[in-house]
Amino acid sequence: MLRRNCRQYCWQGEDAQGNCLAGEIKADSTSDAKVMLLKQGITAHVLSRARQKSPWKGVEAKAASLWRRRPDTSATMVMLEQLASLTRAGLPINKALEICSASCIDGSLQQILRTMNQDVTDGSMLHQTMEKHSECFEPLTINLLKAGELTGQLDAMLKRVVSLSQHQLHTRQQLRQALRYPTIVLMTAIVVCGILLTQVVPGFADSFSQFGAELPWLTQHVMSVSDFAIRHGLSISVGLATALVSTRLIIRRTARGTQFWHRLIINAPLIGPTIRAACISRLCNTLTVALRSGLPLVEAQQLSAPTVGNEVYQNAVNSLLAQVSQGNTLSSCIRKTGLFPVMIEQMATVGEEVGTLDSMLDKCAAHYQQVLDSRIAQFTASLEPCLMAFLGIVIGILMLAMYLPVFTLGSAI
Repeated sequence: MLRRNCRQYCWQGEDAQGNCLAGEIKADSTSDAKVMLLKQGITAHVLSRARQKSPWKGVEAKAASLWRRRPDTSATMVMLEQLASLTRAGLPINKALEICSASCIDGSLQQILRTMNQDVTDGSMLHQTMEKHSECFEPLTINLLKAGELTGQLDAMLKRVVSLSQHQLHTRQQLRQALRYPTIVLMTAIVVCGILLTQVVPGFADSFSQFGAELPWLTQHVMSVSDFAIRHGLSISVGLATALVSTRLIIRRTARGTQFWHRLIINAPLIGPTIRAACISRLCNTLTVALRSGLPLVEAQQLSAPTVGNEVYQNAVNSLLAQVSQGNTLSSCIRKTGLFPVMIEQMATVGEEVGTLDSMLDKCAAHYQQVLDSRIAQFTASLEPCLMAFLGIVIGILMLAMYLPVFTLGSAI
């Protein structure tokens, strides 16, 4: 009987003295690996199969660098959560990074983890090697972990970073989910109208032309629109696509374009209050984590500004930073921006007076997270019937224009 090929497994556990250990072992199965470890006096708590090395590893790495330079956000968050669990279990940082790298399914993130593991093994601190990979780790994450390493509370700081990342990812997913449905409905309406105008209406027009009777006013105008769409549809589509791409580039690549777009969406009738609540919740939550990590208020504001996700609010936080660094109180500076509700100002005032600013900001973050959930539910509930009514009216007009002549052509037959 042929023997199966041995597989590589990553494990973490403890020996008879209770020391936390980790490493790799070759075995035919997980049960065999556990038996082999027990013979060595090691009890395995975590045992997973190591990532297989591909013969096309170099090609895959080059393709990954071409198609996606920045690691996936969710994969980075999962890695940080796993790293927090491993360090809490007592594993050294280099061993924890080695296990995270072996179990990572994101190619670019796995390469970063291997580089970080080598740097830490050579004597670098975790935050120092993270600074070399700014495309993967935000400045706030790096500075929080720096504070954790310097104070000997790295595992607790990793837990806070994971909690903050989960909150930010949850908020981002909520906003995307709120916008996904109307986008799908509008795209469906455009496709259906395009098919009706370019494929269905011309067939009806040929049938009606054989009778020679005068067509209703609505039918004549729909046929004119159909004829225009057939003749100039391609140029219109190219023009719209060019305009959309150009607008997107202007918004993303120019400071004025980004500022204009972000100011526009926070003042929009339906989505504006939702975006405002998301920005305030994200800012308060980030400031809470930074302050509880022992960072000064000025440095906490400086690190929290880029995480807000809106240029208007980011500029407001930078303005607060300049005023607070000059000795002004945070509550008095908040009032001058005109972007924050009165509740934020009042809670900041109380927090500064009694020395519990982090707790007050935490309560504000929880409150505006509830406001965000409520506004997203209201936005979806109010927008759904409006979009369905719009879609029904447009398609109804087209169908009425096509079948209305059927009832008026009897005299021409």
